[in-house]
Amino acid sequence: TEGAGGAGGAGAGGEGAEAGAEGEGKRRLTEKEEKEEEEEEETGVHKSVVGSLDSCYQGLYNFSYAATAAGRYSLSVLVGRDKKQVMGKAFPVSVMPGELSSQHCGLVNERVSAEKIVYGQVVKFGLYLRDAFGNYISCEYYSRGFKHHNITGVSVYHEGGVDVGSAIAWSAPASLGKCSDNVYTREGRVSVVDGVIDVTFRTPVPDERLDKEVVVDLEVAVNGKRLKEGPYPTFVRPARLDPAQSIVTGKGTRGGEPEAEQVLLLQTVNEIGDNMTTCSSSVAVVGLTDRQSICEAIHDMAECAEAKCQWLPVPPDGGTCSAAQRRDLVDVYLVPLDESAGNAAAVGVKIVGHVQSCNHGLYTLSYAAAMRGRYSLYIKLADKDIEGSPFRVVIAPGCRSGAVLFPCLGRGLCMHSGQCACAEGYLGPDCGVGCPGLGDDGVYCSDRGNCSADPVSEEAQCTCEYGYLGLTCERECPGGAFSICSGNGRCDAEGECDCYKGYAGEKCQFKSKEVRKFGSGVALGILLLMTLLTVGLVGHVLLKRARPFSRKASYGDTEEEDAGEAYDGGRPRAASAAYRLLHE
Repeated sequence: TEGAGGAGGAGAGGEGAEAGAEGEGKRRLTEKEEKEEEEEEETGVHKSVVGSLDSCYQGLYNFSYAATAAGRYSLSVLVGRDKKQVMGKAFPVSVMPGELSSQHCGLVNERVSAEKIVYGQVVKFGLYLRDAFGNYISCEYYSRGFKHHNITGVSVYHEGGVDVGSAIAWSAPASLGKCSDNVYTREGRVSVVDGVIDVTFRTPVPDERLDKEVVVDLEVAVNGKRLKEGPYPTFVRPARLDPAQSIVTGKGTRGGEPEAEQVLLLQTVNEIGDNMTTCSSSVAVVGLTDRQSICEAIHDMAECAEAKCQWLPVPPDGGTCSAAQRRDLVDVYLVPLDESAGNAAAVGVKIVGHVQSCNHGLYTLSYAAAMRGRYSLYIKLADKDIEGSPFRVVIAPGCRSGAVLFPCLGRGLCMHSGQCACAEGYLGPDCGVGCPGLGDDGVYCSDRGNCSADPVSEEAQCTCEYGYLGLTCERECPGGAFSICSGNGRCDAEGECDCYKGYAGEKCQFKSKEVRKFGSGVALGILLLMTLLTVGLVGHVLLKRARPFSRKASYGDTEEEDAGEAYDGGRPRAASAAYRLLHE
């Protein structure tokens, strides 16, 4: 039953050992294993394990057994002279692999890589797991997370030494991937289930300059212990230039203006996608030896130049031919195109560009074409086109140039002369400057002025109509545009009125002797005093008119009080009251 020890552990008193069998993958069975399986197939009998009697006490027998091979067993307890089974049957027992043994693990195909490894490259290999007895540990048991099957770490290292190609020692940590079972069957029956774990690591780039291929002995350690089947001889070499991955940048890849030098930047990239940091010939960088051998085989100066090699004079009367360091690696040139037939065929003599400099793998290139037209731009590394080469370029003035992605920025018409005819509200050689306040409706400068470019800053500015001011002519002068400063002054740049002599006020709306004599402040005071006097007089007149109505009300009250008296002083009451009122 599951729960007791693994392979190599003991079971007692009829209790079984742990179950299971795991392992590697993509590994062929050894001749010994195949022979044992064939014998088992023929006889139908597998390996047997004989237990031993340990003790007997009061009729209780204690026995033990130990299995070293993982698998399924039948446990029989035999008693008596006739060796009869207890309970008349055998007990099923499963034995699982024992504790992981680093020294017994191994690599699929017994190699780190079937191909040559490049410094800086990510390498992947398969790792199969074993216990101390060589039992396979399948993914089923590895994935369960049994403590004795855990892998705490895997590393790949090189101990160095001149006898193994490189004296520099290095170590790289590895990461574990998924586990996959490889099932081997024989005649339809499962024979072996072998688990393989994917392991990846990146080969470090040594500090030393390596320009050749070497063979190194790599070691693999699992849980800090070296695999017993190592070391693994492996070819390792530096990464070489890959023209197909190298890239060039610059507007010159689209074109330019006639006779103008176009500058390009070429970044060399190696075969694993990393930027290169060296500047040299194709022999050292690309790893090609054909070019060098061709040059060295030439002994004539003219033939050397024709083969694009470099002639090195050797006194007194000879010389040698070798590959030119920079020219041999980088080549840049233009070829005119004839599009009259619609096939854009390359015609004419090519225009050779220049390799100006190289800084740690970054080349500066340039070219210039005098005639306007369409060309094919070739950029080659070791006679191989880089990514995108050849480029279609257009040589033309101004906005007609291929270097301009959006002629006139879509804000005007690109004329044949190469100049832009900008739409209303836009300025500049490429119509890239918008007038202040320009909206979607096409109105700028608040529709109160004209737009022009500043001769110094080349920025757009508004020239406002008289009576308006501000960056977008959004402000009016005091008094309004149609009555600026009340017609009695001039509006300055700050939007304030500069009144003529004899006028004052925010809008120059005041004119009087007091203004001329005392100024606008005194005039305002006098005006306020006159306003107060006018209000007082009007109030007095209104109060005066209100008094007769008050007296009529008094008379009415008196009449009600003296309703019984008809006369007053010999006169009728009504006549007497009217007399008094009139008299007053």
